[in-house]
Amino acid sequence: MLRPIFLGLVGSCALIGGYGAFGIGAQNGLFDGFHKSVFRSHDPYVPGHKFPVQTTFTGIAPVDQHVSRLLALFICAIDGEKTWDVSVSYWYLMVNFLAGWCLLVLEGMRRGNTGKAVSWTGTMGLIFQNISYTVTVPIYLVIHLLTSPTARPNPAASDIQPRNPLEPSLIPVTSILSFAVPALLMALPTPQMISPGAHYLWLIIWQLFPLWQTIIQWALTNFVTRNSITSGYKSNLCVDTSSVYRFVLLITIAIHLPLLEVALLPGEYVPAEWPAIRKVFEQTNFWNVFIPAAWSNAPSLDQSLTTVSASALAPLVKYLLQWDAYGGGAAVLLWSVYLRKTVGDAISWFDIARKLVFWTALGGLVAPAAVLLWERDELIAERSEIEERKTR
Repeated sequence: MLRPIFLGLVGSCALIGGYGAFGIGAQNGLFDGFHKSVFRSHDPYVPGHKFPVQTTFTGIAPVDQHVSRLLALFICAIDGEKTWDVSVSYWYLMVNFLAGWCLLVLEGMRRGNTGKAVSWTGTMGLIFQNISYTVTVPIYLVIHLLTSPTARPNPAASDIQPRNPLEPSLIPVTSILSFAVPALLMALPTPQMISPGAHYLWLIIWQLFPLWQTIIQWALTNFVTRNSITSGYKSNLCVDTSSVYRFVLLITIAIHLPLLEVALLPGEYVPAEWPAIRKVFEQTNFWNVFIPAAWSNAPSLDQSLTTVSASALAPLVKYLLQWDAYGGGAAVLLWSVYLRKTVGDAISWFDIARKLVFWTALGGLVAPAAVLLWERDELIAERSEIEERKTR
């Protein structure tokens, strides 16, 4: 009875998040604004950018238009004039996006998922980079709940175990190299620190981060294995996967708590002698950084405008990214709750709710998901060790 409920809940995240991101985007003028800027037949530009936008990449018009649309979303979030709530929210969402991605990559490495569609996390990542996180991830997790042995009641330790005990420990490194480094480089000021050409290049490189991570992960795993660096290493489920959970908790808490403090502290408490810093606090609060507005109160663009101003699209892009990240993040959280309940240790719903509230307050939506999955792994490992001792 529990699985159908969670299948419905996880699947609904795609509908709710998809409508919040793209349904509202079609209504509030965001996509119309793109057609008046990036996709203009003459002098295409991105609001707030000092240089003509690059709109030709492959020579194939539909492909180039799709790539331009993806790049425009992030250029509007990181370039040009915008208030600080846009910038703070953008980096918060990017870190949570990375954290959720790490948990999905780990799940694809489990032995029980070998040969199944859910093991192709790199392919899934490329799909959500081109469609959306909030639609692709819930669908992926529904497939996981329906097909994966790790989602069955009381899964076997052999199914939860990574195929290669080395691979999970490399996820933090490969995630930083493939996701974090390009994300930071594409956000550097143009032309003060990087050229417009390099700016667009790093944007495209980041869009393909699931491909780079798959390649780097494969290369590092093979290099370490062939050079016998791990010879004599005894696999342990808790040790094998814990590095990923620690990394996820580290980055989510490290971004959540400082930004929460910024959002909650009124600007008047910052000395007037620090005008630049004071401006950050004055333009941010809990609601405009962490909570997307109701659909009925979504930011909108005056669609009668023929030219879009430099700062007009940034709030609309922030709104889309919020629903995109939160829809996918909520699906990951619900999925982790279900997997935690499959262990069969009779944990109460009150205890789960308590963990959700505590860890969400510390690190946002993905942090409690990491904690619940970590607990699941430890309980299964402990149960397996007890059974092994009984058979000796």
